[in-house]
Amino acid sequence: MKQFALTVIIIGLSFNSIFSNSNVVDECYIYDYIEDCEKQAYDYDLYRTRMAVLESSSSYTALNQFGYLGMYQFGRSTLKGLRRSGYLKISNREMITKNFLSNPELQERAMKALTDHNIKVLTRYGLMKYIGSEVKGVEVTLSGMLAASHLVGPNAVKKLIKSNGIINKADGNGTTALKYLNEFV
Repeated sequence: MKQFALTVIIIGLSFNSIFSNSNVVDECYIYDYIEDCEKQAYDYDLYRTRMAVLESSSSYTALNQFGYLGMYQFGRSTLKGLRRSGYLKISNREMITKNFLSNPELQERAMKALTDHNIKVLTRYGLMKYIGSEVKGVEVTLSGMLAASHLVGPNAVKKLIKSNGIINKADGNGTTALKYLNEFV
């Protein structure tokens, strides 16, 4: 018989010992069943590596036609937003194209900051309960939601999931949220 979760469950140490190379969301908000929290475990290094390949063919010096920067193709507005919200310490000087492209450590910090931010927003939107479900035949995973959030923002991911794929935002290159969701099944 399944146990019902009646309170917020804090996870971390116990799952980190099980998933040695995984990051686990700090809080599982109220779910129908306790084991739903286990679905939130993901391998950050694998996610980050796959995103690097998708975004820039793993090049820290990549610069696309729209001005997106580095291995993870950050826009300046995203970097400024992460700074403003306290997720990333970055100076105006570091956001200059040549400085950002020549600083892999800063790009990695920015990727971690954006991932942390997106996890919190996706959780606040109540989307963790959709992990394991399907949108247009594509399984929803935490890594998939993070990838789609990286591409078009967490609000677009919320619309994608809640509309069952009818609202499927694309970036400037025509890559859709559903495509990125599918990359991480």
